[in-house]
Amino acid sequence: MEQKELIYEEIDLLTYLQIVRKWLWLVLLCAFIGAISAYIVSAKLMRPIYQAETILIVQPSGGSSGTLQYQDVLLGERISRTYAEIIKSKYLLERLLTKLGYPPNLEKLPFNVSVVAVRDSQLIKIGVESEDPKLAAEVANTLAQLFIEDQAQKQVERFANLRSSIEAQIARLEEDIRKISEQKNEIKDQDLLRILDQRLISLQDMRTRLLTQLYELGLTEARYIDVINQIQKAEIPKNPIKPNKLLNTIIAGILGAMVAIIGAFMAEYLNTKIKEPEQIQKITGLSVLGNIFESEPNSKGQGDSYIVMDRPRSFTAESFRILRGNLEFIQVDHPVQVLAITSPGPGEGKTFVALNLALAMAQSGKKVVLVDADLYRPQIHRVFGFPRNSGLSEALIGKVNLRKFGNENLIILTAGRPVPNPTDLLGSQQMGKLVASLKEMADVVIMDAPPVLSGAAVLSLGKWVDGFLMVAAWGKTDRSAFAEAVNLARQNGLKILGAVLNRIKPQARGYYYYYYYYYYSEHKKSWWKKLFGRRLSSAEPQGKGSGEAAEDQG
Repeated sequence: MEQKELIYEEIDLLTYLQIVRKWLWLVLLCAFIGAISAYIVSAKLMRPIYQAETILIVQPSGGSSGTLQYQDVLLGERISRTYAEIIKSKYLLERLLTKLGYPPNLEKLPFNVSVVAVRDSQLIKIGVESEDPKLAAEVANTLAQLFIEDQAQKQVERFANLRSSIEAQIARLEEDIRKISEQKNEIKDQDLLRILDQRLISLQDMRTRLLTQLYELGLTEARYIDVINQIQKAEIPKNPIKPNKLLNTIIAGILGAMVAIIGAFMAEYLNTKIKEPEQIQKITGLSVLGNIFESEPNSKGQGDSYIVMDRPRSFTAESFRILRGNLEFIQVDHPVQVLAITSPGPGEGKTFVALNLALAMAQSGKKVVLVDADLYRPQIHRVFGFPRNSGLSEALIGKVNLRKFGNENLIILTAGRPVPNPTDLLGSQQMGKLVASLKEMADVVIMDAPPVLSGAAVLSLGKWVDGFLMVAAWGKTDRSAFAEAVNLARQNGLKILGAVLNRIKPQARGYYYYYYYYYYSEHKKSWWKKLFGRRLSSAEPQGKGSGEAAEDQG
């Protein structure tokens, strides 16, 4: 089971690769257009943008001691994120514009400011983008200095009131001390002098305590004030950061290729043409008895109508021999003696299939009669170079004219002159008698029948044949048309033995096609043909057998 699933996955992958290969020209074209467009827009239409960057470091309060604690780092990181938001505040940006001489209008800034707190650090990066590189550097440095000054001023104001109160008390005490000292110079009373000395000592002790408090306040202020330093000044950038021509070109090329690939898959998904044998089996339940690959042109660049005879070692000829073998085993107890080849519509290769299948059966030793029963658009006489007259329509009135082709195993009955009522003729008793006489003289009778959806003639023919093969052209026959033709045939009692998928492209069936194709190939191909699987020779009018049958295949 696992091996079977692996095979299906491989087939799906090959299908996807084949779709990409088929639309590779579009993928490359879209990638090229996208890349060129992006480069032109980046180089000619987009204005260059320069970026200047400055870096600040934040040392939080409490971190001025001799050792740096882990808690100080975490605190610094949190404070850095807070400061990053403050730097982007409206208040600070308006001050910046005023200092630079711009009107304080934040909606029309000539620059763009980005502030990022570096993760797991105490760093703040201030980036400024502008079309003017000098302006970008000036804005970055000015904004950093404004922020440092603003924070220093705010933190100093936290201790300003207490400092002012202590300094005022000290001033009053010094005034009192001065006055008492002057009084001592004027008083002679010893008792009064002792009182003034005690008062002076008390005031001096109070002044000393206040001075000590003022000193300790300074130490506290120094300890609990955040220190912000600019460790890297912004320099005038020399090269723009936008647009990145190379990156834009690569991204646009990739996006163009992706759009083309998506479009290719959508086109394949919406394409209702038959391209896989599984599609035929899924919509009709018919088994595909033959996969007929499109033949390569010969050395003259021409196609062959009866390739089974002209190039027996080609893989297309081998495909007909496989079809011949499948027909022999499809009904072992009741062999098919009268076989009709039809298709949903014209131009799908039924004539090509009929005549090459007849040739393949004749080569196996069977005596085969090939009848052109398509009285609307007969082609057999053109392919074999016979005159149309003296054919089927004349045989129905007793004038049978059979023609041999090649060896004596293949006999041709052309369509005959045009008739106004093909449906009536094919369903007449005379047609039945003719078929019976042909069965007596041949092992197999193969009829090139009219298309199913082109009229009721093929339905009239159904009562004289043992079974039909329904031909579909790869990439041309619509699935709904094929299903409609099969359903119409079944509703009218026609026995559909199976389907034939004709004109399969060499590159459509994956690696196994090439394996067999080059095994049966008549001449070795160059490596670049093997790689690309394309016909490089120009299509020319076909020589031998250049009728519609050849065109059906080519």
